[in-house]
Amino acid sequence: MQLVVYSSTKPGQIASYFKKIAKFAEVKHPCLTPILECTHDPESNLLFVVLEWSRGYSLKEYLGSNVLHWRTAYNIIRDVLSGLSELHK
Repeated sequence: MQLVVYSSTKPGQIASYFKKIAKFAEVKHPCLTPILECTHDPESNLLFVVLEWSRGYSLKEYLGSNVLHWRTAYNIIRDVLSGLSELHK
């Protein structure tokens, strides 16, 4: 599992993120890391998101250390857009 913590000083921003992330947690897609849990602590104004652990490299790490063949780049872009498309249905 991975724990991601968000904070904000803007009023209402964390509550807005919480609603969006809770909605995204319902989406299942092979190109998206599943959200296992999401909770908001109003006292500290922190948002905690628990994600399924993903093995391997982040996209940033992968792109930073490789010169990509055009087909590999195409496949990465296709998968990213497929996941984003599913989130925005």
